[in-house]
Amino acid sequence: MRQLVMLVLCASAASAQEPRPLPFRGSGERLPQGFTSVSAVTPLPDGRVVVVDAAERTVSVGDFPAKLVHVISRRGSGPLEYLQPRRVFSLANGETLVSDPANARFLRLSADGRALGPWQAVSGPGQQRSMENLSATWDARAIDKDDRLYFELLPSPLKPGASATVPIVRLDPARGRADTVARYALESEMQTQSATSGGRGTAIIRPRAWPARPEWVVSSSGTVVIINAAPYRVSFINNGQRLDGPPIVVTPLRVTDADRSAFSEAVQRQPRGPSSPGPQPPRPAGAPPPTRKQAGAPIFPETFPPFSGRDAVHLAPSGRVWVSRSLHATDSVQVVDVFDTDGRLIERIALPPSRRLLAIGADYIYLAFRDMDDLEFVERYSTRAR
Repeated sequence: MRQLVMLVLCASAASAQEPRPLPFRGSGERLPQGFTSVSAVTPLPDGRVVVVDAAERTVSVGDFPAKLVHVISRRGSGPLEYLQPRRVFSLANGETLVSDPANARFLRLSADGRALGPWQAVSGPGQQRSMENLSATWDARAIDKDDRLYFELLPSPLKPGASATVPIVRLDPARGRADTVARYALESEMQTQSATSGGRGTAIIRPRAWPARPEWVVSSSGTVVIINAAPYRVSFINNGQRLDGPPIVVTPLRVTDADRSAFSEAVQRQPRGPSSPGPQPPRPAGAPPPTRKQAGAPIFPETFPPFSGRDAVHLAPSGRVWVSRSLHATDSVQVVDVFDTDGRLIERIALPPSRRLLAIGADYIYLAFRDMDDLEFVERYSTRAR
């Protein structure tokens, strides 16, 4: 296999302009099985990978040299099962956690990819802290070298024009402690939905396309990295100290009719109602019946934000931040911005056609390739040439 070769474009620290994207060159290995929608990939110590297909709700282990893929366990609520796998996280001892919101827990995998049983945070001797109350399994974003989980506590839906401060929480299961390590500002226009009264106990829910909101990741040492959309910049928060990188001047990308049509079609394909029989919060005695919800027309911006969604942001083991830029529905080439540990934009990479970035490991970069049959295949490319 040829090693990955990427042309590196160095940028001056004083420059805040977007450099021209340079091609991602090289050939990689591909797993033989296609997936419907890959939501997470992480390597095992032996070089194989754990792959989560959110659409099919499967957890698989893939072996690139052997060209083999097998599904781990099965769907259910048993100790070795999962209902709604979403994200994967590597523990310091080589094991892996799979977040499973519908079961309000994590599934723990061994270093060789076998299901070991549920994993939950512990508060006090032998007492389980409720992961549902902490929202950790619903919104787990990262885990550091000390096996501390990071997630955010979103407020209730904001009314138009309102704002709130969102805390980023660090949960230490070994000590049964949770503390806030960073915060960011959230405005109503940054939410993915807008709710207005429809009268007679109904609410009109309108999906908001591509909201320009901050996203964040966490390094293995516990540094929180916040990527802002307006202005487009990267900030690092460590022990209460904040370092802001220079803002990047962005050329606006206008939303087209094709973009609006593609978004609307994607919304219509989404399943309605609860997607799993997972635990539901009880309604307090005497509380009024829930508001009936009706779907409204999507809300579209005039231009795309620089990036959109948490899957657009990845952190390399080196500390570099990779941000997948927004693109038109008709575009096949994904452009990725790479920032150094000071928040400076140092290179832009154009991925091969029909690929998206999944994860960055110490030895490999993982991409998803979507074929003509709308299946996704996981690929890996060596990082040793970088």
